[in-house]
Amino acid sequence: STRSQMRRFSFAPSAARSSWTHTKRYFSAAPNESSNQNARNSSVSENDILYEDNHLIVLTKPPTVLTQADETNDESLLDWTKSFIAKKYDKVGEAYLGLVHRIDRPCSGVIVFAKTSKAANRLSKAFSDRNVDKKYVCVVHGHVKQAGRCHNLLKLGGPDKNNKVAVRALPTNPSYGKVSGEKLVEAKLGYKPLLTFQLPGNVPGERGVCTVLEIDLETGRKHQIRAQLSHIGHPICGDMKYNALSWSALDGKAENGTDSVSAPAAAEKGPVKRGRGGKGRARKVPEGESGEFYNGKGIALHAFSLTVPHPITKERMTFSAPVPSAWGSHFNPDIVSRINEVIGQQKKKTDAVTTKIPVPTV
Repeated sequence: STRSQMRRFSFAPSAARSSWTHTKRYFSAAPNESSNQNARNSSVSENDILYEDNHLIVLTKPPTVLTQADETNDESLLDWTKSFIAKKYDKVGEAYLGLVHRIDRPCSGVIVFAKTSKAANRLSKAFSDRNVDKKYVCVVHGHVKQAGRCHNLLKLGGPDKNNKVAVRALPTNPSYGKVSGEKLVEAKLGYKPLLTFQLPGNVPGERGVCTVLEIDLETGRKHQIRAQLSHIGHPICGDMKYNALSWSALDGKAENGTDSVSAPAAAEKGPVKRGRGGKGRARKVPEGESGEFYNGKGIALHAFSLTVPHPITKERMTFSAPVPSAWGSHFNPDIVSRINEVIGQQKKKTDAVTTKIPVPTV
């Protein structure tokens, strides 16, 4: 193996710094200016790009924007980025962009796309081989007092019209999935509390207390973090699909502050679909701070750090981005600043260790 130096691309700890600063080894974005995650014009701009070269492009996905187009016909981040590349480099026709991983629609965070088929194959293999490091930060209901780990089976697919993932305990019988007929996959993650705070709204009991968790994702399953945290009694704020309160309840605007929705799928329906043959369109997004989480459909889950091996040089590269400033519309803005400060400190600790790890040749 060869020893390769870790490169880090991260946000600056102080909003007083310039939006983007370039040094020999760093690209930095100030937390309040990193990317236009709150009000968008259905496109990608240079301010959204964390890193780009001939082989890959890394950017921040805003909440409620699809990673890849689906049956809703809503435009996606993949579509936007293809258009950005085609326009930037005066390409004729559609630019190539390879999808190598996804972030759930209600979530935000760092995402990488491949710009060549070779890069797509190598990055896809890195994700399938778990040769990447994905770290998330989220705000959950309840007081989480100590670090822990979730190790379960997830039931994917099935007849659930709400598209929910069900959590199953690890069976003693290794043939359980075959016997039951359920499609089950193993899911692992670690979590660590970073800070705890009281919601500013009139939310009674334990749900009025929130904990900020750092999530170390060991497997990348559909809805994994959302389902597993809800399973242990700590749903992610805003995630009504997995038994959290609505944002209006968290803000103390709903009656008694306790309108946990019995039919959470309503929060995920999105805009009316177009008929067959209709072109994809962008979801209408309110402007300014009134557009926080796009009409309450976002959740407090953010992929703040991603480490991948470069598909050509094999150098391990770490990218990070602050949480959306719109979180401050539901939580105290000082709390959002504190979250960004804490995850920045956690990342520095990680860098101090990972920079010493040899990177194997492939």
